[in-house]
Amino acid sequence: ATQYFLQSNAMNTSRTAHINGPNGFQEHVYLAPIRFTAYEGTSAVGEAFNFLGFCVDIYHSIGLGALNLQYDDNYDLTTNSQYTTTTPFSGGTALTGGQKAQVGRLVNYGTLVYNNAPNTTDTVNRLAALQGAIWQVINPGYTLTSSTAAVNTYIAAYSGANYEANLTGFGDVTSSITFITESGKYG
Repeated sequence: ATQYFLQSNAMNTSRTAHINGPNGFQEHVYLAPIRFTAYEGTSAVGEAFNFLGFCVDIYHSIGLGALNLQYDDNYDLTTNSQYTTTTPFSGGTALTGGQKAQVGRLVNYGTLVYNNAPNTTDTVNRLAALQGAIWQVINPGYTLTSSTAAVNTYIAAYSGANYEANLTGFGDVTSSITFITESGKYG
């Protein structure tokens, strides 16, 4: 397994949303991917690189700024991360193959948009909607509503049954992703 040292992160916090779910679940969240500054290994040694990350977990948070966290790619994306016990971590709703493939395509399309689209309001809205759509796909039955109408329109397009028809304009979209989790925390 590859280990990653996430030194810091940043994100565009101009788009937000409310998530409402069963049993009174409510969260107010930022809608955007996170740009990480990272190193391969267990510390900030060697050449730093940046990568774009989308969050798949609405039940746990990550702060912005300095992180200094060790992550690895030991685990696959298998559940929605709503763990019912912490020792060992267990529970959560199992994801279908279709959900995992859709999340992979949304992540890859988001990376293409981030790398190739001009930095415009529409690009910010698309990236926010892709993050929102990922949460919507992983947590069906939850509603995610942004205060930005264009973001809501994109969320519906990216999380719907015909989502692939909307992943155009920036290159070929695949469904493979690398899922990283905090070292020693999950499994």
